Amino acid sequence: MTFFHFVHRDSIIHKIDPRFKVLAMIVFGLTAMVLDSITDDFFQFSALFFTLILIHYLAKLPIKSLLKEMNFFYVMIPLIIFLSSFNFMPNPALFLDHFNLENLLFGITFSAKLILFAFVSTLFIETTSIREITYSLEWFFHPIPFIKEADLALMINLTLTQIPVIFDTFSQVKIAQKSRCNDYQKNPIKKMVSLIIPVFTKIMKNVNELEFAYHARCYNGEKTKHKFNATLSDYFFLTIFCVICGLILFI
Repeated sequence: MTFFHFVHRDSIIHKIDPRFKVLAMIVFGLTAMVLDSITDDFFQFSALFFTLILIHYLAKLPIKSLLKEMNFFYVMIPLIIFLSSFNFMPNPALFLDHFNLENLLFGITFSAKLILFAFVSTLFIETTSIREITYSLEWFFHPIPFIKEADLALMINLTLTQIPVIFDTFSQVKIAQKSRCNDYQKNPIKKMVSLIIPVFTKIMKNVNELEFAYHARCYNGEKTKHKFNATLSDYFFLTIFCVICGLILFI
């Protein structure tokens, strides 16, 4: 599982300044939020999906990894669409009488936006290292008064670092228990408890070791600021991306 992992590739997307990637992601998110129903803005939704697929291709990332990382949405998206299609009200009428076409379109639109946000977030994580994300966040938080940008960036950095560790730990424990035939446990509650306890124990152990490591190195947040060197290609990328998003909105 490579969910929330940086994937090293020698591509033009990986070489872009992380600050410009953050700005591009914000522009993309605002563009997707402005869109209305998928029936009215079907072309706009399709163009946004095509843009992300093109960026994914330029980043030289395998399409199989993207489909694998999106497997969680294969269950969640149909469930969202189904639940949003009905009006759950205290009414003795038949269940099918609560079906609402407008709610169905809202569920499909919401699911499409959710997939777009997940897609662009996955691209950002896969093409930007944790260190680059930390440096860019410190740069954005620095002008804000009464905020220690180093500590805030560190908290976000640790969060992004621990998310893939949690997924990896879950996979390792699940594989280990399957090899011990614990996967054939019929009671779902016992099966879940036997999986959660070792995962939680291992995660807490990793957090404790990480805390000792920071204390052993006398970390206090004071360090030399990273200096960014934006190139002409970075400005060109952001300009082209903003133009594409503008054209998608107004055409």
